[in-house]
Amino acid sequence: MKKSSLLVILTLLTALITVPASAVDYSCQRPPDTFGKEPIWTTSGNKDLKFVVSWAFRDPENCIVGMHESSEVTGFGYFRWKASTEFRRDFQFPAKWTVSRDGEMALVSAETEFPVALLLSLPNRNLNGLSLDLQQVSQEFEVYAHVKVKENGGFGYSLIRGRYGLSQLWGNWFSKNQGLHASECKPISPDSRGYVNAKYKMDYKVIESGPKPIVEISIEEPSNCIFLVHSGPLAQVKRLASSGSGGFLAEHPFWSGEAPTYFDSILKSPNQMVQIGTGNFIGQRYVSSLAYLDENILGVDSAPTQTLSHLDTVRREGSKVIVTTTIDGSLMNPRDTGNLTIYTGFYSWYSKENSYFSGGWRVLFSGNTWSARYFSGSSLPGGLFMSYTTDAVKIPISKLFSSTEAKPTTESSSRKNQEIIIDSKEKYYLPGTIYINESKGKSIGNTIFAYSDSRLALEFESSTPGVCSLPIPNFLQLGQPGTCVLKVSQRGDSNYNPVIRNVEFEVAYNKVKTITCVKGKSVKKISAIKPQCPLAFRQQKIRN
Repeated sequence: MKKSSLLVILTLLTALITVPASAVDYSCQRPPDTFGKEPIWTTSGNKDLKFVVSWAFRDPENCIVGMHESSEVTGFGYFRWKASTEFRRDFQFPAKWTVSRDGEMALVSAETEFPVALLLSLPNRNLNGLSLDLQQVSQEFEVYAHVKVKENGGFGYSLIRGRYGLSQLWGNWFSKNQGLHASECKPISPDSRGYVNAKYKMDYKVIESGPKPIVEISIEEPSNCIFLVHSGPLAQVKRLASSGSGGFLAEHPFWSGEAPTYFDSILKSPNQMVQIGTGNFIGQRYVSSLAYLDENILGVDSAPTQTLSHLDTVRREGSKVIVTTTIDGSLMNPRDTGNLTIYTGFYSWYSKENSYFSGGWRVLFSGNTWSARYFSGSSLPGGLFMSYTTDAVKIPISKLFSSTEAKPTTESSSRKNQEIIIDSKEKYYLPGTIYINESKGKSIGNTIFAYSDSRLALEFESSTPGVCSLPIPNFLQLGQPGTCVLKVSQRGDSNYNPVIRNVEFEVAYNKVKTITCVKGKSVKKISAIKPQCPLAFRQQKIRN
């Protein structure tokens, strides 16, 4: 008995020892909770249209081992934008995937870039291809991927996906370029009627009077969720796909207005955030329709008598967002008894729960005819959404503009001087685009680094548009050989004096070099900027 029992025990121990390691490696009793997880959408740190999407999965047994390669699973991870002016056409963008761990959590993220050139080429950036507005609830920006997991003695995959509104991503990107990161945001929720009521206080302060007065507009909003300051031009709407209220572009947010106008002004004129004019053009605040509960609009009754040029900057100070505008008063009469109106629009994040609209038959009447259609019902996603609020301040013209001999309300001597530091090469080559990075750094490749020691935002202007131009901010397009003169300025604020600095560099065609490549009796001449011989050929040495 003892011998047989010992034999059984030894047999069991041997079996345990000889179990292949792979049986342990591929055992996942508690698979990761990847199903149904919604990711978090953000934007990258650079001033471009790079978007980042991130998931966090509870994975205590380390079942997630990475991402499936395209050779293993069809339809490997990519971003897709369904909205297009051509029906059933998609834009697909490659993604860079990263998998890491933090304790029992598996962190999966992906980054993609929406080309600015593609954005600018779209004729109707607020339309989804079917002549409908690109509303916030349209989840037309998607991402798909397969996570590689341990499964049944081998590897399997689990599909993860996410959907988001492209308008929210663009809102994030605009905010990043403006520098208004709402990192301390505690979003409010709509009231019982579904309206988004932004509780805010707007005030102004004349920092400096004179021919070019400086005014500060402060917006205090307790939730700290303002992420963008921008109001469209005080021009009448020519055509809108939406049926919303408001006859002027300034009364529409960027996602439901004439999008090309908004995107061009935000991209190309980042220092134009508010609208300034004279005359009684402001009307009453109106209640948005049911389809536009996230808009709180101060109406515009007519075009301004005169629209004034100005340059704007914006910054955050605690719960306040402060816009500083420098107004060109060269056409103004300081003895005018009227008011100057500064029309301001700002965007805030708010929170909304998932909602579901039940299906059923709908009967539609038109004159003496009617039709019946069946709707299957739909769900609207929750998460962060954008609200748009407009308001205005009126300032007596006599308080702003005085004669050139008038003493400013703020002595310039009390403000500090600032210095602009630029690092660039002496020569750049055609064709090409130079990215201007507003931070401290050493010039590398086609990147120029420029910043002010005041940490205030810079402005860039080409004095030689034929040689180099700025079609969009921070991207310097090289056009032809010559000397590029880039004007870098900072307009100052209540603490710093304005400063201007020019940087010059040569723009030239890269010299083409020709080499001779030989393979036996075969001879080839290769001409290129950096020529290389084909495979199996060797470069012929030049004898003196």
